[in-house]
Amino acid sequence: MQTVRRANLTDADALGSVEVRAWQAVHRGDLDDDWLDGLDPVAAAEVWREELRDPGSGRELFVAIDAGAVVGFAAVGRSRDRGATPATGEVQALVLIPDVWGRGLASDLLAEVTDHLADQGFSDVTAWVPERNDRARRFYAERGWYEDGERSVDDHDGHQIARVRVRRPLG
Repeated sequence: MQTVRRANLTDADALGSVEVRAWQAVHRGDLDDDWLDGLDPVAAAEVWREELRDPGSGRELFVAIDAGAVVGFAAVGRSRDRGATPATGEVQALVLIPDVWGRGLASDLLAEVTDHLADQGFSDVTAWVPERNDRARRFYAERGWYEDGERSVDDHDGHQIARVRVRRPLG
């Protein structure tokens, strides 16, 4: 059984594990293998634990559950992009473990969080997707999102990830 719900403090360990497993799968071949293999789910869990303790972070976390286990998450909030209007929301993360790719959980999670953003009064939503992640770009395009021409480079401990911005209207 698949469900989506708001994350809570007890989800921190699972969030750390999901994040590391997904990063290792998505970025293998694009980023240094030793660096990817060194990602620490315990350290990642502590970062999530701190965020879940601090409701003032401005973003909300949702988890995808399959067979009773957290297998993915999404973080959403107001767009962090410079020049974004107050009516623009952002899917700041949409992450699932590779074991559940292709089973509809990402679609369910994305639908839940975009509905949530619309309920919060946002009229437009964006997300940043790794440029070399064709699977993610296709996923968003198949759901009516379009690339708006914005590009950026994100730095993770000295590892550069080129990203493209996708968006779609809400409502």
